[in-house]
Amino acid sequence: MIELISRDKCGPSVGPKVNTTARCYILASVAEYLQKQLDSLKYVLEMIQTLDGMFAKSSNTARQAAIGALMNTRMTGGNVRDHCLKIMAYISTAEVMEAKLEQEMKIDMILESLLDSFSQFKMNYNMNKLKLTPVELIHELESAEKSIGKQGSAYHAESSSKPKGKPKDGKKNKKHKGIGPATKLAAMKKPKSKCFKCGQKGHWKKDCPKSGMGSLNVVEACLVENYNDKWIIDSGATNHVCYSLQ
Repeated sequence: MIELISRDKCGPSVGPKVNTTARCYILASVAEYLQKQLDSLKYVLEMIQTLDGMFAKSSNTARQAAIGALMNTRMTGGNVRDHCLKIMAYISTAEVMEAKLEQEMKIDMILESLLDSFSQFKMNYNMNKLKLTPVELIHELESAEKSIGKQGSAYHAESSSKPKGKPKDGKKNKKHKGIGPATKLAAMKKPKSKCFKCGQKGHWKKDCPKSGMGSLNVVEACLVENYNDKWIIDSGATNHVCYSLQ
């Protein structure tokens, strides 16, 4: 009823019956606290002007708020479909407020708000010079999201299969067999062969007690006089020397 009445006909010149009917419609459609404020107004025009002053919002302010929300929104988690729908809702709000956004600008806003994990998708989109609508872009992003999830699962499985720690010396851990009682007894047995150092049995050359002693040169001499008619045999002498060669 209010929409059918032009503003220039809502003043004192409007008929009493039409004015009363319009006032009743307005009072019935607002909250109780507003009814008390509007009931004192006599004409419909005054009531409409009061409501405009209380609730009307500047289109410029609303458009700026919608554009600001659109530019500052970034994907922080969840799935890419919900994020894209949120961006498209901001775009629709801005367009309702008479913001002029081209199709390419809408696509750029959606792509720039994505996570870094979609960097490969954005590179392929720009290199191939694709032309998609926002709805088509959402479908492509959902496929890319599934592919990224599979790659992440494969990387996690590969990392889990590797050993968690590294040996301190940089080599692989090897199982070392401990020295059992039988090995100790075998090591305690004395060798039966002779030592190459002293010629005695019971130890090796490396364990010889005489290994630290230096070598000695011993000179032996035996002088015999006034035995011209006799031979003297010394079995311990190294060399036999006498004045007669017979």
